[in-house]
Amino acid sequence: MICRFWTKSEVLMNGTIKISLYRSTRSRLAVAVGDVPGPMVKGCISFGSLVTETDCDDGLPHTLEHLVFLGSKKYPFKGVLDMIASRCLASGTNAWTDQDHTAYTLSTVGSEGFFKVLPVYLNHLLSPMLTKSQFATEVHHINGNGEDAGVVYSEMQDHESEMSCMMDRKKKEVLYPPNNCYRVDTGGRLPSLRTTCNLDKVRGFHRKFYHLSNMMIIVAGKINHERLLNTIEATEEEHLPDVPATFQRPFSINLKPPVESSEHHVLCPSEDESRGMVQISWFGYQPTDFQEEAAFEVLFDYLSYTPVSPLQREFVLIEKPLASYVSFHVTEQTTCLIDLIFSGVPTDRLDDVKKEFMDKVVKEHLEDKTWDLERMGFLVDQSAKNELKKMEKKPATELFKHMISHQLYGSKEDQLKTRVNKLELIRRLRSEPASFWSGLIKKYFVNPHVVIIGVPSEKMVAEVSIAILSASVKVANGEKSRLEIQRKKLGEDGVKQCGEQIEMAMKENTSRKPSTELLDEMIVKKLEAFDRFPVDARCNIEGSIPSQEMAKFLKQFPFPTTVHNCPTKFVELFLLFDSSILTMEHRAYLHLYTELLFESPAIINGKLKSAEDVARVVIFIHFFRVYLQVDAETGFPHLAKWAEIFTTGIVFDIQRIKQCAKKLASEAREKKRDGCSVAGIALASMLYQQSKWFFFKPKFLDSNGHMYNELVLEKFHERVAKMCDAQPKEVIRNIEEVCFLSLSGIL
Repeated sequence: MICRFWTKSEVLMNGTIKISLYRSTRSRLAVAVGDVPGPMVKGCISFGSLVTETDCDDGLPHTLEHLVFLGSKKYPFKGVLDMIASRCLASGTNAWTDQDHTAYTLSTVGSEGFFKVLPVYLNHLLSPMLTKSQFATEVHHINGNGEDAGVVYSEMQDHESEMSCMMDRKKKEVLYPPNNCYRVDTGGRLPSLRTTCNLDKVRGFHRKFYHLSNMMIIVAGKINHERLLNTIEATEEEHLPDVPATFQRPFSINLKPPVESSEHHVLCPSEDESRGMVQISWFGYQPTDFQEEAAFEVLFDYLSYTPVSPLQREFVLIEKPLASYVSFHVTEQTTCLIDLIFSGVPTDRLDDVKKEFMDKVVKEHLEDKTWDLERMGFLVDQSAKNELKKMEKKPATELFKHMISHQLYGSKEDQLKTRVNKLELIRRLRSEPASFWSGLIKKYFVNPHVVIIGVPSEKMVAEVSIAILSASVKVANGEKSRLEIQRKKLGEDGVKQCGEQIEMAMKENTSRKPSTELLDEMIVKKLEAFDRFPVDARCNIEGSIPSQEMAKFLKQFPFPTTVHNCPTKFVELFLLFDSSILTMEHRAYLHLYTELLFESPAIINGKLKSAEDVARVVIFIHFFRVYLQVDAETGFPHLAKWAEIFTTGIVFDIQRIKQCAKKLASEAREKKRDGCSVAGIALASMLYQQSKWFFFKPKFLDSNGHMYNELVLEKFHERVAKMCDAQPKEVIRNIEEVCFLSLSGIL
């Protein structure tokens, strides 16, 4: 029996997973539980989302996200939360800060560990220590060298000069008025973190937003609801005095769309001035217009997904590409924001992108006759299958997303049923005529919009912080001058004092240790009977005894094949190849080869189909390494046939090869702007065995894990693109050899 302090409502997510939503009659705390099958119990915040509205660039939501993990008043020990979590069969804790909420997460095996960690986690969120020493080490301080430092400060340094971040800041400046909650940088800007962000502001922000009436605890997994609510009630009782009598819901503001279109250029530091970025933004639908949201997802796929889409055809897969990648993104807010992003745009064509899009895509699709309704039908079916796949692959993620959105923007409880049943909304689109889709283009894409153009500038590299390498800091002229002024202002004694203060702060933060008794009390000492998925494995090698039906299926494969039979609506096939028989030259073609598998003509049922036709037919098949996925009902009987088509039926077309090689080379230039990608390549270059190969001047690394990367293969892909004009037969012969030899090494 559920306790008397809770009201309860229930909905089914896409007709499969039951969601129970409880609301406390005492504190207005919301608790949502999704009965997700499987051994894992996952929580968000780990228990919900805390709405964080701010009107400055101090980064208060982000700084608070970091500080709550440093200990609470009841558990004043740095790192104790993760120490306890690891004893409760948890993978640790995590969090993220978005523009409109902060979420904290936790995953445990089984529910016993979850029940143990939950009260400790809630205590950290609602009663953090927030001391001066914690603020100094985690947010901002000046170290013994007179330099600005701190975990949050260092983290935001990485974002200060990234092209995408600089463009995003400019977009917000243009779209939103000053002090608007959607305009500010919730992560914190460096000048604000240095000068205006302080501990008093963080404490005030915590009082204002971190209370029970502004919290939702979301749990996904097989868990006892009554025990969960009883566990939460103990914490609720303790913090009832902190709940404000009245609390105005954040993010209830109205947004005004731009009156007229505008273009803005943003100079961004980059050592590669050959490629930039273009972003076009429109205000879209309301966050509770769920049918329109579903329609836009399908519309975006129609315009940008697969080689046959208009944006791929007009911008990417052409002789002189206007972009290496085109994508849409929707930001949920009181009026949703639609972004169309063109990456890898040649610098001399940056100003042409918007006109090309408006003339070749928008203008054409204002006409009903332009729409390919057969392809649109395929995409609607694809979207529906994707929705079902999410219910199997990542139901907890979907539950968190829906419940956080409902907390932020759902004004009525009955809206939740529609929100979580997206599958039904998608299926309704199957019968929509061409006028419906052209109507969406007319309704939104011809409206006033904002264009942000990211222009790479090598000159700017000398004006911003470049990188932190090991213990030495390589800073550019502007930052160097600022630090020199700061050191001079502090004086030698002041700099020394700063170093001593931060050392004392670090010692203070780590001086307290949890007792052995506390840690022993929190450990899960006995494994429970976890909820598990039944899996029955059968193979076609000697000794296995499959059923007659399974034996017939396995007989179709001329190589060792294992089937893992489990309850699912989808079937996945992984083809593993032993590439040790390939030469280094052939292995360099592997990335291009696997990319071409799903962008090339193919022989299907004895007939040559164009790449466009193949894209239409196999709209739900895609690769991960070499990976096919089909729905169980219609695709399973033909799985072997599809495997045959994509391993032996591909016809390699020289123009497709050239387009694909150019695209991969262009993607490499974009990756160079991503510090994690570059760092990963640098690390791999030190870890893996090196070998010499004539295509590359530097030493090439003898590892597929390293070779299968656009950055490593950039020069090679550029060379192949040129060879497509000069030596087309040799290129095709090389790729066909890779195909033949790979089949010889299938495992």
